[in-house]
Amino acid sequence: VSILTIQELVWILEYTYLIPREEFIPLLLTLFSLKNLKIVEYKKALLTQLLESFKTKKIDFSRMYLVHIKGERKIVSFDKALLKVIS
Repeated sequence: VSILTIQELVWILEYTYLIPREEFIPLLLTLFSLKNLKIVEYKKALLTQLLESFKTKKIDFSRMYLVHIKGERKIVSFDKALLKVIS
């Protein structure tokens, strides 16, 4: 499963079906913990951390993903919501 697919799934659950994060994140965590399910571009442990952070923060999934992959790199952006989280 690609991280882009996960992002689309999260967006559809949250904005199309209006399911609160607190309800669908535990289900996604259970799904992604399956041994035979492979996550492309990202480690499962990091995905778990990302989803746990996403559950409590008021920021969208793509921005949260950027925060989690930045490491020691500096993010330069005009996105004010993203800059609030990383500063």
